[in-house]
Amino acid sequence: MAQQLLQERTPAGYTAVTAYAQRHSKEDAGALAWLVVGYGHVLDHDYAKAIDPLNRARARAGDLGDYVTYYLGSSYLQVGRSAEAATALADFSTTYPDSLLVKDAHVVYAGALMAEGHAADAAALLEKDRVPQPIRHWRPCATCITECRPVQKPIRPVANCGSWAAPFLL
Repeated sequence: MAQQLLQERTPAGYTAVTAYAQRHSKEDAGALAWLVVGYGHVLDHDYAKAIDPLNRARARAGDLGDYVTYYLGSSYLQVGRSAEAATALADFSTTYPDSLLVKDAHVVYAGALMAEGHAADAAALLEKDRVPQPIRHWRPCATCITECRPVQKPIRPVANCGSWAAPFLL
């Protein structure tokens, strides 16, 4: 039933999964059903309708708490409720340090911080996740070549340049 809802997302599917979630509200299966309903609305880009089911899923989300929190924060941000988005995602990386969604949650959280006027905090958050670009060519002095780094390719002159360079692929 839940798989069918996620594949087709029909009104009858939403009704059936919602009824199941209500009947099993005190069980983990109910929380999973609420997550499916909320995620279905996210897939439909109907973020306002996703918020209530995702909030209902939070209490018993268990191992799927990172997904519930991420989609809830994203939905809040998409409907313009940036303060709630920031609150939902503020502790994401400490609550779910091993989640596959940590960097994605940081991007959404940074968007919420920007909307709230905290651009410097958003930049600092995203800077932690930034992966530096690899250095393709290294142009050190002769001392550095011999003392700091082993030469992987022979040193050759660079065209139109009076100095020597050691090209490295890191």
